[in-house]
Amino acid sequence: KGAFLIQGDDCTGVIADITNSLAGVGINITAVHALAAGNGRYGAMLWVKPGDVSKAARLLLDAQTASKAPSHNL
Repeated sequence: KGAFLIQGDDCTGVIADITNSLAGVGINITAVHALAAGNGRYGAMLWVKPGDVSKAARLLLDAQTASKAPSHNL
């Protein structure tokens, strides 16, 4: 499995937005563990199957680059 550390400003639906983006391009998430880190921040570990690691990495990097919120680190 491949894993990604995702962190950023906590807001309603942020993990749902990320998982929906991955699902939208056919990437199944094996597991996710997310938590509110305090001070308005969140962190998450997200796992995908080995065959989806490159595709997921590109999508997450593109989402980070396109994000208007510089503190939203994918």
